[in-house]
Amino acid sequence: MTNVPTFRAGDAGLAAFYEENGFAIVQDMWAAQECDSIVEMAKSFPGRPADDFRPLMQPQRSTASFLSPIRNKRVAALVETFLGGTASGLQIEFFFGAPGTKGFARHQDNFYVEAGSQAFLSIWSAMTEVTPQMGGLIVYPGSHKFGRLPTQALVGGSGPNQDPNANNEEAVLPASLDQNGIQVSVPKGAVVVLHADVVHSSLTNQSDRFRYALLCTYLRKGTPFRAGRSAKREEIDLYATA
Repeated sequence: MTNVPTFRAGDAGLAAFYEENGFAIVQDMWAAQECDSIVEMAKSFPGRPADDFRPLMQPQRSTASFLSPIRNKRVAALVETFLGGTASGLQIEFFFGAPGTKGFARHQDNFYVEAGSQAFLSIWSAMTEVTPQMGGLIVYPGSHKFGRLPTQALVGGSGPNQDPNANNEEAVLPASLDQNGIQVSVPKGAVVVLHADVVHSSLTNQSDRFRYALLCTYLRKGTPFRAGRSAKREEIDLYATA
């Protein structure tokens, strides 16, 4: 795969591409003003020094306005088409991706969540245009077909401004898969839909720009999952009005 297609919600071929590759890029899911609003909300997060660019983990617990992005109606509708039923939110993480931030090691999101492979997925939203030079995603097409993969420990740490667990271990890819993966560019306002078991990673930000991204995870409502010691995941009602 040399050129990764982008889709719009409802496009013919979207579901088939996702099923075959384990991911899909869907554009025009966020208006530019919505992206800018979310970025400003993160930059003004209470109690954070102006030079602290570590990811915000579960920010909705102290700033309820962060529930609005995970409840975005366009995104929720897209999620439910892939999950085949009513969805709940599970986790929110905002990445500043400051210049120089080290990339995230190869991993499967379901390694942490331990939900059903067809009942859980992630939505990675580009709050600004994201290119490989800015620390963009690397995706390993077809890796979701192998289920839960073994991992191997890493040394070296995540460095400043990255999730502290970003480089503890990495997924071991089957020999039959391209070990280099595919680097994807994502337009501002587009999302990358990630299957529960698709392996993905990110590059180090070698640019002078921030790589703002919002990660929201979802599962089919009522599906068992691992809460996690630090994330303390719990279902988020996507249709609550308060």
